[in-house]
Amino acid sequence: MDVKKMGLLLILSVCLFTNCNSDADSDQTETLNGVWNLKNVRGGLQGINIDYSLGDVVWNFDLENTTLVVENTIVTTGPEDVYAGLDSGTYNIQIVQNNETEILFIDDVERGVIVLMNGTTLKIDDDLAADGFTTEFER
Repeated sequence: MDVKKMGLLLILSVCLFTNCNSDADSDQTETLNGVWNLKNVRGGLQGINIDYSLGDVVWNFDLENTTLVVENTIVTTGPEDVYAGLDSGTYNIQIVQNNETEILFIDDVERGVIVLMNGTTLKIDDDLAADGFTTEFER
């Protein structure tokens, strides 16, 4: 194979490899956009595992405006209610790429690693392995 063909092949390979990675990252982030219902919170030192009903807590991600609108209908009456997360309101968000992971920040506070599965399940893991929590949402 001559040098020109090898050079062209190398350039095409680099372009294809680079484009595939950026498309995959933007697709995952773009899938986050929209409405998510809190389904479950688990973890912590006490080993909690709390399920929520559809509509109890709703997060609406607006990536274009970098905001999150939360509608939390749970009235805090007991210690388990604190796990329902954020109060109703609008929050500023930032998603930071860290190697292969995306980390969610809400009002400049790190909330955890974003894990999207099939566009219908969202998990935010704030280091369950170190007694953190995993918060799970569904569409």
